[in-house]
Amino acid sequence: MKETLEVLNRMQADGIIGGYAIGGAVGATLYLEPSATLDVDVFVTLPPARLDCTPIHEYLTARGGEVQGEHIVVGGWPVQFRVPSDNLEREALAYSIEVDVEDGWARVMTPEHLVALALKSGRPEDFSRILQFVEQDAVDMDLLKRIVSSHGVERKWQKFRQRYLGGVRSNSPTSRRKELAKLPFSEKLKILAKLRDRSLAIAGARRKKAEAKRKG
Repeated sequence: MKETLEVLNRMQADGIIGGYAIGGAVGATLYLEPSATLDVDVFVTLPPARLDCTPIHEYLTARGGEVQGEHIVVGGWPVQFRVPSDNLEREALAYSIEVDVEDGWARVMTPEHLVALALKSGRPEDFSRILQFVEQDAVDMDLLKRIVSSHGVERKWQKFRQRYLGGVRSNSPTSRRKELAKLPFSEKLKILAKLRDRSLAIAGARRKKAEAKRKG
């Protein structure tokens, strides 16, 4: 992951992107305990006169990056580059914060914007992540309410609260989860890489087993 972040910063310095912010599960790792994920979501602003992410892919493939569907492998991690498509995504990128990562840095979305974007997406894994933020008091609830109200996801937030947050306060996170959440971001990213490797190994073993069963 360190190499991935170095490439993102180099792309910004070289003018390939105007700015960036990490979202999704990797962005949430700054505030929560690490959880397995296979890719990185990166929101970017483009320099003037650039209309899409084609120059990004050209820049990276010229330096050994491998395109995999909507992703391109950067530093061993599949990265999906996304240009903000609405005001919520643009605001999330604009209000991202800079964090130290070993000898470098990275820009990550705030917890409130990560939750608002997860609400907008509405996948089961997004709801699970929102619960983690709430359980661990990792989000400013007043700020979150202002954000969801400003960007048209207030009804989704209300439905989520009614369905999932009835007794969430009684389910406080374990001490182990609290300890993991307090680790430096660079340490969490190392754990994230190990979790990803384990997930890939399990998926590979399952594929081999399924192939052997078909052949047998």
